[in-house]
Order: sequence, then structure tokens, then C-alpha cells
Amino acid sequence: MSEIGSEVKKSEKNASADPHPTEEKGRKAENVFVKYVYIPYISNIDTSAQTFSLRVDYDLFWRATDEDIKKWEGLGLDRSGYEPVGYKPRLVLQNASSMDKCDPVMQENGGMYTIQKVKELGNKQMNFVRMEVRATFIEAFNTDNFPFDTQQLVIPLCLSFQTADVRRFAPISPDGDIVYVLSEFNAIDEWKITSAHAKIYADSSNYPWCTTYIRVSRKPWNVVWKYFTLVSFLASGSLAGFSIKGRADRMGYLITLFLSIVAVQFSMNDSLPKSPRPSYADYIMVSGMTFTTALIVEAATFSENDMGELDDQRYWWIFGIIELLLHIFFVAWAILIRKRSCADNVRRRADCVTTTGKAKVFAEKLAPGDM
Repeated sequence: MSEIGSEVKKSEKNASADPHPTEEKGRKAENVFVKYVYIPYISNIDTSAQTFSLRVDYDLFWRATDEDIKKWEGLGLDRSGYEPVGYKPRLVLQNASSMDKCDPVMQENGGMYTIQKVKELGNKQMNFVRMEVRATFIEAFNTDNFPFDTQQLVIPLCLSFQTADVRRFAPISPDGDIVYVLSEFNAIDEWKITSAHAKIYADSSNYPWCTTYIRVSRKPWNVVWKYFTLVSFLASGSLAGFSIKGRADRMGYLITLFLSIVAVQFSMNDSLPKSPRPSYADYIMVSGMTFTTALIVEAATFSENDMGELDDQRYWWIFGIIELLLHIFFVAWAILIRKRSCADNVRRRADCVTTTGKAKVFAEKLAPGDM
């Protein structure tokens, strides 16, 4: 059994243990079946603004009433004007800060709604709609491990004014994948999509949810070369101060390097959100400033010889070893962070992420006419 299938079954079990069971209400809840959650592209991930933007399509089925079927059959060949007589799903995306679009997609019949026989449900006649959502979502990104961080994009979908006693989400095929993310058309060069999965459940307030989770890993090399390498050169270059024997000249040289590291930190922080905790990058910057400060203190307190020069050149190797150990420590830390994030991604479904090579296959899967 696939992981997404097991997650859906677990979530259904949790929903049945809800404090407001439908049996106690004396009526059976209607299912809104989710066949596919299809994400053609992600247009932006901004950890500084703590937002992400994307398009997501939902393929939804729900029971066609006798009035719906009568209206559908009465339209004859031209069914472009069909709309269900009764219920039509109204979607709520709780963390959407701005919504560009949340509308049905035109179907093969030229209309927004169709009735189809669904083989997974015993060829029952079901209303069908594909809802297209284009929006910007709020997400509390954790940048403690920046730039080796892995983020999770969460899209919580709820039915407007509907509790799980009345209507609830359900997978149309519990053992199948419902989330598909195309990786080829995204405008997020800084990120790599690593996995995607969905969870269907009812929360403690008895509202139905279909929440989609997309995990992305940052590609760190731009930050590494732009900032970390520069800080490494500046901190290591401070060792050259031992060749300057005049106290004032050496301290001027070291203070210049210190201020350069501070400037690099300010530049890097522009891409990070406000956080109560320092990130991996902050620790690197602080280590560089601390190392340079130690050399400034050493130059300010070391005794001069009879010629008024600092005679401490024999101690440079001690600071050199300290700087080498700092480099080894931060490299090992970065490797550990990446291994942990990769191990977590393995536990998720990664085969839901595809490229344009399989786009046609998924387009055929998503086509409503194959029912």
C-alpha cells in the first residue's frame, strides 16, 4: 500500500473518531470525492515575506440527485449550460492571503459542470467540477537551517459552511495517489521540489479538510559562494595581520575585515524573515566576527618589544588551527542538516513529482472524459 493511501485511511479513521459522529446526528454525511490535486506550477517562494504562490486544480465529484440527472439528460446534445440543481462546492483556502482565481474550469461540453459515471464508485452518476485556484498563501517558514533548509508548503482546503456531519472530503480511490506536481514549469530556481502528499480528515471542530503538503529543499550553492566563501576569505585573511608588526596598523586592518563581515551579514539578512532564533548562516557570520574580534583583542593587549613592534608571529598557527576547526565544524553541520532533510523526504511520497516527460500521461489521467 502506498504511503499516501495509508495516510488517507488513517485520516478517515481519525475522522470517524470525531466528537460529533454523523450516526449520532441521525443522518449520513455526503461525500465530496477528491480524485486529483494537480499543481501545474509554483511561481514564487518568498521566505522573507513568508508567502508562496502557485496554481492548484481540484477534481471533485459529488452525488448527482434525481433532479440533477433529469436536468442533464433533458439538455440533449448541448449540455454546456448544465449546473447542478442543488449543491455546488464552495472552496475555502484558509491561509490564502490573496486570491487571483478560484473558479470552475470549462469542460469538454463547454460548460463548467458535467455528470459522469465513475467506475471507482460502481459506475454511479456523479456531478463533476474541476476547480482552478491561483493564489498567494501565507506560510510560517522555519529558516533555522538556512541555506540548507527544507520547507513545507501547506494548502488547507475546506468546504464553505459545511461541517463533516453534512459533507466531508473522501478519496475516490483510497489506495491511489491524488497529488501531482509538475516540476518543469516552476519559477523557483532556488528550490527543488522533493515530495508531495495529501491528507483528508475532519478536525476537532468537525470541519472537513483536504490538506496538501509540498516539500521543497533550498539549493544552497548561491548563498555558499556569495556569502559563506566571502566570510571564509575575510576571516582567514585576518591571519595575515600577524605579518603587520605595528599595533595601530594591524588593528586598523583587522577592524576593516570585521566591518566587512558585518556588511555581508546585513546583505544576507535581507533574504530572511524575522526569527527569534539564529540560523545556520547567522552562526557562520558570528563565528567569523568572533574570530576576527579575538585577533583584534590579541593585537591590542600583546606587549610590544623594544622597537615598538608586536613580536607575536610565532602564535599565528594557534589561530590558524582554530580557524581550520571552525571550517570543519560548519561543513560537518551542513552535511548533517542535509542528511536529515533527505531522510525525511524519503519517508514522504516523492514519485508524485514529475517533469514534462510525463506531463502528457498526467494530462490524460486528469482528463474528465475518460470516466
